[in-house]
Amino acid sequence: MIKVSVEYYNNKEAVLFISYPNYKTINAKIHVEFKISKSEFLTTLMFTEQANENGWHTYNDLKKRVQYRLGDIEDILDFNDDTIKVKQSSQRVNASGLTERIGVSLGLNVVNQFHGLSEADWSITEDEYFDGKRVKDFDYEISIASDGQKFIQVENKGNVCDDNTKKNSSVSQHYKSIKEKKEEILEREELANIPRHENIYYGTIGVVDGKNKAKVWLIDPIAFNIEWNPKKFKLLSRLYFYAKLFKEIGVHKRIIVPLIERIELLKKSGNISEFDKVRLKDTYKSLKIFISAKNFANINTNEAFGSFYFVKTKEGTKVFLMAVTKEILKLIINQDFNGIINYEYKNGDLDEKATVELSTKLSQTSEEFEMTKVQFVFDEKRKRLFAQYYGTIEYSSSGRIFGIIG
Repeated sequence: MIKVSVEYYNNKEAVLFISYPNYKTINAKIHVEFKISKSEFLTTLMFTEQANENGWHTYNDLKKRVQYRLGDIEDILDFNDDTIKVKQSSQRVNASGLTERIGVSLGLNVVNQFHGLSEADWSITEDEYFDGKRVKDFDYEISIASDGQKFIQVENKGNVCDDNTKKNSSVSQHYKSIKEKKEEILEREELANIPRHENIYYGTIGVVDGKNKAKVWLIDPIAFNIEWNPKKFKLLSRLYFYAKLFKEIGVHKRIIVPLIERIELLKKSGNISEFDKVRLKDTYKSLKIFISAKNFANINTNEAFGSFYFVKTKEGTKVFLMAVTKEILKLIINQDFNGIINYEYKNGDLDEKATVELSTKLSQTSEEFEMTKVQFVFDEKRKRLFAQYYGTIEYSSSGRIFGIIG
């Protein structure tokens, strides 16, 4: 776990938070030692996008981007003191482009704890359409999630400095940027007679340096009114998330294609309950056909399935694994809406050790198999190469399992 200092930005903001419906939860959490999962932080840092960007939709896209982001994490971030620090000067880190991603990851993981959310709840981006309306129907780019009853809106900023115990000019500018929206939103709220905190909007500024505990400042802007169904939004966000994740790890198209078709039907439906527990069409009943990727991974004897590829690190060529739990795969295939909405993966076994079996066809091998320290052995009977790993692995509450092997 990573220790993070979470505080109200100033006394004025502290007073504003008193009116939040979950104020007791927020206040209790930030007045004890606040911790977030390192795996959850890395998940958001590496994989969460704030826009529906090109070049981030498939297994090959993932391979290319992970290579770069792993390099940034290795070169820039330090987790040795149970928190997040930077190894380089603030000027060099800001030039790397990682600063904003650090702010987003810190901010989202703090807000997730306030509302029991996961990375899967932030997957609907500004370019998606919902009930015939573009999600970016506001003037501002913000992340939106739902806890099933209310909409949670977040604007995350990031800063790397020499001393995060002080609010430098960049932090002050972030604060001003978030609060400047207030007057226009207040006018909209008053005209529409919208109750205060009908929805919740957080501003966060995540700040790290090279010597102190990572810090998140909390800010209270005014929330936008959203005329959508919170439960439907939460379900669709999670279905979007898993459709994207399935593509990236090589889940079979006979699962992905009907899932995308179902998402389109649900977007247009005025009564999503008619699709609850209506199994996706054209999906395999055999659990062995979940993954079609050439490099197959099996975690803890069918607890999770995925794929792997090779990445270059300072220590040489290593295997990078990405997988998803069988439990969420089955919930998605069976379209168990409550199961999907409430899904949270917890596994104490993976906190210690995991058993991972990697396999591939002999015809699919490349020189990278020879370059890695992972020992692959050829099985004459099955005509496949196999390797087994027993060690630590990262996982998030969404059911995403990932990490470097070798």
